Amino acid sequence: MAGLAESHDRMEARRLQLEGILPSNLGARDRLDLELRCRVCDTPAWYTTENIRYDVLLTRREPSLAKGLKCLGCNVSEQLELTAQSRYLVMSEIEEGLNRLREGLEPGKAIRYEGVEPHGADPDKFVEEELRRRIEHNAKDPAPLIRLGEHVREKDRRDDALAYFKKARELDPHAVEAYIPQIEMAVGRGDLHRAHDLLHDIARESVNWKLYVADSSELHDIEEYLEKLAELIHERVEHHGPESHHHHEEAVPAGAPAAPRVAVQAGRNDACPCGSGKKYKKCCLA
Repeated sequence: MAGLAESHDRMEARRLQLEGILPSNLGARDRLDLELRCRVCDTPAWYTTENIRYDVLLTRREPSLAKGLKCLGCNVSEQLELTAQSRYLVMSEIEEGLNRLREGLEPGKAIRYEGVEPHGADPDKFVEEELRRRIEHNAKDPAPLIRLGEHVREKDRRDDALAYFKKARELDPHAVEAYIPQIEMAVGRGDLHRAHDLLHDIARESVNWKLYVADSSELHDIEEYLEKLAELIHERVEHHGPESHHHHEEAVPAGAPAAPRVAVQAGRNDACPCGSGKKYKKCCLA
């Protein structure tokens, strides 16, 4: 789905370039003129910006504005955000800049790309080494731990992945992205009690959830995916019993939690869908 979205963005950017709405030199500019809106006074204004940060390893679709920008209305620092139109322009710039990098060309300096492997490097090795470097540089940041856990899990190194996710959870108990893969892995190896405990812990803290890898627009998808996991745990308990330890290590999909909506139908006084035996209002709804 992400690839389709990116292809659509490129096609739309081409159309807007032909119509003269977007510049023709996307991906090669050193500065961008953007309309930004202040979160404090809600004033929109135009700014000339440079060094917008886009982290290829940790960011999916969200750029970060350069530090130090002050609102022209209230003079408050670092409270500016992209308007919808400016965000589209920046994302188009990023797409074209990444294309230039893939083709061995230098992108413009308006976007600072981070986490891009050098030409000829082993991508997997580079990603792991770069994320380890970031963990050493900032030992209190869960983001590279979560991303490294995802990376090594894709390589079937589940013990390493579990250790990274646990460490991220220790750093921030509200890091929902550190819980989801642990729940998936517990369900996959048949440890339904562990899966239920993790699901219960993170569900009751939903108002405090923090995202470190996904952007905020994916929060609703995460909530729906956790509902799907609750149903899956309930089905496993009904089929195998609560003491089941059948091993299907990757029985649930790894990676980003973007699943179609599956609503939990339990009422407040019904048995919890996770299979704990408790009432829903005293378990995962609590």
